Amino acid sequence: MKKFIIQTLGCKINQCESGSIEDLLSSHGFIATTSLLEADIIIINTCTVTNRTDYKSRNLIKKAAEIKKHNNGVVVIVTGCYSQRHRDEILRTGFVDYIVDNNQKDKILEIVQQNKTLDFNEIDKFNKFCDISNYRLTKRKINNRSKAFIKIQDGCDCFCTYCAVPFARGKPRSRSLTSILEELDSIVELGYQELVISGVNLGLYNSDGLNLASLLSIISKYESLQKIRLSSIEPQLFTDELFEVISKIEKIEPHFHIPLQSGCDELLKIHNRKYLTDDIVKLVNKLREIKVEPVIGFDVIVGLPFETDEYFDETYNFLQSIGYSYLHVFLYSKRKGTVAALMDNQIHGSIAKKRSKQLLGTL
Repeated sequence: MKKFIIQTLGCKINQCESGSIEDLLSSHGFIATTSLLEADIIIINTCTVTNRTDYKSRNLIKKAAEIKKHNNGVVVIVTGCYSQRHRDEILRTGFVDYIVDNNQKDKILEIVQQNKTLDFNEIDKFNKFCDISNYRLTKRKINNRSKAFIKIQDGCDCFCTYCAVPFARGKPRSRSLTSILEELDSIVELGYQELVISGVNLGLYNSDGLNLASLLSIISKYESLQKIRLSSIEPQLFTDELFEVISKIEKIEPHFHIPLQSGCDELLKIHNRKYLTDDIVKLVNKLREIKVEPVIGFDVIVGLPFETDEYFDETYNFLQSIGYSYLHVFLYSKRKGTVAALMDNQIHGSIAKKRSKQLLGTL
């Protein structure tokens, strides 16, 4: 039977989807391997959130192409956010067999079984949630993880000035309750006690008349699930209903990852964020009120266009005043096609690196 390898870059959503592809192929007799040279099928799940992940995506594709040059029988499949935005560039390599758009990853089995060529869809054609499961096919734990991951939402229409995600993932789409419950049945059957609920913009979940809060109420009724963890939620999408559910359901872990991005109101306005620092203060105070000693982490981007020394100092001082459990600090990366890429007042990389070190306390 043919062997396959999946190489994954980027976010937990990509990792979750790669696990789903592995589940799909393994359930039909294909064998996973960790060796590129052993693989009959090479699948690369790319990322485009930064220039660095673009580079890593190109590098993985180049390595696969080199193998293909010497062994034409190897099938090379590229998918993910980088390939969604740079399909023509990848085609020019001449050694990639299939490029699969972000909303048809569930069709990769058809490709490897039938040599089927799919139409490549641009994001304006992404109308339905790509329903691909992690656990319900092979009924086995993935990568021996102690936590089960379930993707319930895809896409984003916030269009922050710096972000390429809407151009790679398309508009918001949500998973049906029926599909979620079918996968949850498999998850509990496998003995998982901890569940991580994820989405590209999780707070936008909306399906079957349910929002995220009402879905959590349903999921919490699975008695064998002891812990429910939420991936990051945009600050403006914490509703009163969601606060109430988080407060009442003890299973929901007191771990909250918040994409702050900046602690400067002017920068938040410039970059089309949907909240101000006062809203963050209220949010954090509310989380500390409804959960005992919550773990609160922030994403912060340094070097955004127009981030003056004064604006950076506002972010630094805001973070010191509000307190946090951890920080994920990212250097701004100019993304082609975004509003921020065309802005004046771009910040030199050396300045951004210095600011990153200051935030992380390593300067």
